[in-house]
Amino acid sequence: MEEIGFTEVKASRLYIYSGVASLLIRPVIGRVNDVSWINPCYIYTVTAALEGLVTLLLPMATTSFHFVMFFVVYGLADGTLGCGFSIAVLNSLPERLRPLGFGVYQCLSCITSACGPALGGKFSLLFIIIKFRYNARSDWLKQRALSECRCTE
Repeated sequence: MEEIGFTEVKASRLYIYSGVASLLIRPVIGRVNDVSWINPCYIYTVTAALEGLVTLLLPMATTSFHFVMFFVVYGLADGTLGCGFSIAVLNSLPERLRPLGFGVYQCLSCITSACGPALGGKFSLLFIIIKFRYNARSDWLKQRALSECRCTE
């Protein structure tokens, strides 16, 4: 972000836009999901697609306005997914399975929230180690090949 002209403080303030947008959309989505002719699963699907689209478009952002718009749209999508997925789980199960389904959903979402950052850090460290080993091996192989191919006169 510093290449574009963002300081660390300015870049960290972008998360405020995401948080406020997520906070404001949750009660609205709760009310929209109460409408009988609107299927919460469709809202979830459209929002997940929108969140994926803006994430794919993020590398094209070049100005501060682009980044602010990304964080606002991402916050709206995140709030909609956070609120809408619970409702979609409850509405997609038969009445007798709703308590079990909601409990399983909460359990799985908590496990991923707790373990996700740690696993992401572990995998990124693993990829760095693999890349280092690959580069070290390829350097060794290059040196070995050069030492074997010495021309004698």
